[in-house]
Amino acid sequence: MYNTRTRRQARNFVLFNIPSLFIYTLFWMLPILLNLIVSFSSWNGVTHISRIKWVLFRNYFNIFTDEMFYRVISHNFALLLINVLFIPTIAFLAALCVEKGMKYKGFFRTALFVPVTLPMLLVAILFRWVYSIDNGMINSFLGFLGLDALQTDFLGNTRTALTAVAFMGVWKSMPFHMTIILAGLQGVPRDLEEAALIDGCSEVQSVWHVTIPVLRPVLTVVYGLVVIDAFRVFDLVFVSTLGGPANSTAVISTYIYNVAFKDMRLGYSTALSTVNVALVLLISVIYFHFSMKSNTGSGDR
Repeated sequence: MYNTRTRRQARNFVLFNIPSLFIYTLFWMLPILLNLIVSFSSWNGVTHISRIKWVLFRNYFNIFTDEMFYRVISHNFALLLINVLFIPTIAFLAALCVEKGMKYKGFFRTALFVPVTLPMLLVAILFRWVYSIDNGMINSFLGFLGLDALQTDFLGNTRTALTAVAFMGVWKSMPFHMTIILAGLQGVPRDLEEAALIDGCSEVQSVWHVTIPVLRPVLTVVYGLVVIDAFRVFDLVFVSTLGGPANSTAVISTYIYNVAFKDMRLGYSTALSTVNVALVLLISVIYFHFSMKSNTGSGDR
């Protein structure tokens, strides 16, 4: 009886997971494998497969002498710095205001989440107007303050374009992370906060000494997602600047796209993609290793 039930449960488990396993293999594992195979070739993506020339590790060696690779990677790290500094901080403060300082919480949660639902093309159009040199919101405000010398075409200036694109990403993705933090805030024990206030802590001290430590696992996830997103960004740059002006906003994903579909060097582009994935995995593993170690250490104390 027990063996029959166990076999039935095992069979149901396998049958239940086969569709998801098939989809995962077909749309995730197989493309990764094909990407890795193509990265050892000089295929242009057009010629017949039988005429592919295999160059083994030459594509990977060429990456380390590719000046453009280092330039676009530096842009990804610049986006990473801006994202890490602004997105979690703004998301945390917004979540704190909604959860503790606003009466109509449901309305403000929905209103603040709107940017996440907007198509990236619409976001690009909106910020093209915000950054425009001709009656754009920022330039008009600078003119109102008498700071005409600071007016510029933010997306058309090589010195400001990357920062302008980065803050588009901050505006677009911040509400998503705010929602994650909001969920975490609802799990903070109220008795701990009340005890801190009774002991003489101010609201700010209560947040610093009670709320943030309890939210540390949630904040670890938020920072991890922000780090990964900085190296996955594509559509934001593609629809806003196409990597311009003068490649000042080009990132690794747009560079991979241009190498594959404009230069027709599919083999080299897949090698770039493999290196990018490896870099993201390395950064993620290091980040989560030290984050978990820190959380464990603070828990032991």
